[in-house]
Amino acid sequence: MKPFQKEENRIKRIFISNVLEACYRSYENLPSEQKNYWSKYDMLEGNRALLYDGDNKAVITYSAINKENFKEICHLAGWKNVINIYPKRYSISICLDLISDRELNSKLVTLIKNNPGIEIIPYRHTPEFYKLIENLREKNLNFSLPETMEKENRFIESYFHSKRGFRHLWEVVKDPKLAISIPMGFITANLEEIKQAALYFFIQGKDFLIKYNRGIQGIGIYRFNIDEISGDRALLRKLNSILQDKIWKEGSAIVEECIDVDYSILGGSPSVEMRILPNGWVVREYACEQILDKDGATFRGVAMNKRIENSPMIRTAFKAAKLYGEGLSKLGYRGYFDMDLVISKDKKIYAVESNLRRTGGTHINDYAKEILGKDYARNYYLKAYERIPRKKLTYKNVRALLSNIYFEKGSRGGVFLSNPDFLKIGILNLIIVGQRLVEVRKIEEKLKKLGL
Repeated sequence: MKPFQKEENRIKRIFISNVLEACYRSYENLPSEQKNYWSKYDMLEGNRALLYDGDNKAVITYSAINKENFKEICHLAGWKNVINIYPKRYSISICLDLISDRELNSKLVTLIKNNPGIEIIPYRHTPEFYKLIENLREKNLNFSLPETMEKENRFIESYFHSKRGFRHLWEVVKDPKLAISIPMGFITANLEEIKQAALYFFIQGKDFLIKYNRGIQGIGIYRFNIDEISGDRALLRKLNSILQDKIWKEGSAIVEECIDVDYSILGGSPSVEMRILPNGWVVREYACEQILDKDGATFRGVAMNKRIENSPMIRTAFKAAKLYGEGLSKLGYRGYFDMDLVISKDKKIYAVESNLRRTGGTHINDYAKEILGKDYARNYYLKAYERIPRKKLTYKNVRALLSNIYFEKGSRGGVFLSNPDFLKIGILNLIIVGQRLVEVRKIEEKLKKLGL
């Protein structure tokens, strides 16, 4: 890279994909097998950042993005100026690696010097990220942070990126005239209050959920069906058995009514994503159906199409999310957030949580706009999700198996890999594109026949 490159050759933004760094604290008190799995999952998940926000970028990841797929993704989008930076050996914190690894730090510093004013955008604003920013500022480097609050105000992001914080801000900004609400529930302070809240719902004859305040990936969510509990003593025995992990001793948790979800309407669990611009304006990004695992909690993917875009419920959700975003904006938050929803069998829509970050559909939305156009959701059906193949596969295996249905540049349908690095843990990440729903379903049938 040469200093002061021509505008068309400049790297305009750096994405630091610090997913593991953002989440590892939530895994600390898990059994070792679970902890190791989710840590490896997050490390590899960071490679999806390749699909973010167009050309002219650097993507910093824990490990190298699959080179063949890197070329394929860039070719499909017509990108010519994307680079991947990663350490030879990574630790749990990519931001601390960017400080301590001399070679890695040199690459980052050179990148900033050669592209003055470059934007630095993390997946999450961790304490380690702020240490990295201090390190770079000490070097008097010229860069910008369009989505970052100053360190002393980071509490706002941390607090409202929690289930407790969501309930708090919702009550402040909600519009009672909108046909959307949150499930009736309690913010509990300790184990005793969790048990008392659970007993309340049991007495009321209502199914309920217990949610760890900072739970992710479905971790720390327990559903209680009262028909399966013989009495209050049985309930307390079950609670005592479940609430053994250290996470429940940390403080607050949410105990709320469990909504009887109608999975025939928008998949039962849609989501809307918004973005707060540097000037404070709140704009919509996309709406999607969330694809959840059999447990009804673990996120597995998204679907985007005009059925979702045209839904009156989603229009209501966008209005509520805009109010929520305006509340965040006044507090100083900038960047992305979503609002997760559920739809009940009596056709009511509920908001259940908000995540203050790029989410599991952000990269899909960004990339779909690049290869299909900004109005892709009104013209195409997209389904992006994780599959567990029947046997161990490599990128070359999968690419060969999909050769007849692979999405090609300029085509209007097909399937391609979004993050083949997940194959290292036995997960296949696919994006299916079709102009009609029937085309997507035909591709899914072909995938089944291929053992994918």
